[in-house]
Amino acid sequence: MCLAWFWHKFLYRIFLCFLETISHINRATRTMKKRHVLLLIFAFIAISNIYAQNASAKINSVWVTHNVSKMQNVWNGWTWVTIPVNGMEIHTNFDINECRAQKIRVCMFVYEPDGRPTESYNSQYRSPDGQLTIQEETVPNYANTNYSDFKLFMPYSEFNAFGQKSYKFCVTIMKEGINLAMSDWVYFTVYK
Repeated sequence: MCLAWFWHKFLYRIFLCFLETISHINRATRTMKKRHVLLLIFAFIAISNIYAQNASAKINSVWVTHNVSKMQNVWNGWTWVTIPVNGMEIHTNFDINECRAQKIRVCMFVYEPDGRPTESYNSQYRSPDGQLTIQEETVPNYANTNYSDFKLFMPYSEFNAFGQKSYKFCVTIMKEGINLAMSDWVYFTVYK
């Protein structure tokens, strides 16, 4: 907490220096010394990178509720329609630190029991490399925040299984593409 306060104060002082530099613009030519601008840009980049590295997360628990029905918009080939969709709801209890007012992403990645990524053909539930996933963004309101029940929903129709098939998944918490935390494996079976 003390470190976050220090960086906020430091960024505030740099911002004040920036305003002071702007106020010293030569009114006749409206130019600013390039070295001041470059120095300020470098300082902002360096400080933001240091500040971003303080982010951390801890996943306390993950659990699944099966056979949940949710209303979803589905493309039927001609138009979007709202229909009930049956699936599983993934609940995650986690703590996130030093990420106030910054986007974080909670992701669930699905794997085959042998560790191979499960493929997806639906762009809504597909990572760029083709893996079956569901991802949601959230923005914490406080520097240290606990999400006691963050929910993700995965329709059973996204699993390419016929009959009974086993899978496993993990939940990952990311900020700006950096993994902050990863859950243990959760094993489950889909019946279609």
